[in-house]
Amino acid sequence: MDIESRIRYALKYPFNGEESKYKPILIGGLFVVLSPFIIPFFTVFGYQLRVYEASIEKKPRPEFSGILSLTKEGFIATLALVPAFILVGIFTSAPNILATAGVAPQSLTSLVTFFLVILSTFISPIFLAIYVDTRSFSDTYDLTRVFSILKNRDYLLQMILFSLLSGLLQIAAVFGSLFLITIPFVSIFVVIVSSAYLGDMFRPYLDQTR
Repeated sequence: MDIESRIRYALKYPFNGEESKYKPILIGGLFVVLSPFIIPFFTVFGYQLRVYEASIEKKPRPEFSGILSLTKEGFIATLALVPAFILVGIFTSAPNILATAGVAPQSLTSLVTFFLVILSTFISPIFLAIYVDTRSFSDTYDLTRVFSILKNRDYLLQMILFSLLSGLLQIAAVFGSLFLITIPFVSIFVVIVSSAYLGDMFRPYLDQTR
């Protein structure tokens, strides 16, 4: 799918369900409002995973239903991905730690840190995509598969494009959230669009590395 088609696909995806067009946005928006209470955050994350998975499998947008199941999925996924977040955090902070310890000059470590932060933005989404694809803790950390995707030049280009589009989507979301009451519904819309886009984008890379 070319970039223009993928954008259109992702923007239409929140309304491309087998049942109500607006139910996931309305219910999801309410859970976004409640997400500071932690548990609803897992519910929203669980739904995000389902959207991601449905997009990978070329299925219509899933309904926002089975709240307990969604919450469980979001919680388990968070636990499964915590090591990846910690690993990336250590990876990107290591140069600063060395500079603080006086092992390396600050000028050098700043440059290395910048490079590692950029690199981590390409690596982190791969762990999430593989988890969604496998729903397996051990398979998520299949580094052979991770680096096989990472070294694909097309993937790097696609992630750069996604980062630019994500920035534009966030700017558009600001204008769509001019009224306080609309913020949670715009937020869940952005979550669904981004997940649908990434699911479609990652599909060929996941297929190639299975």
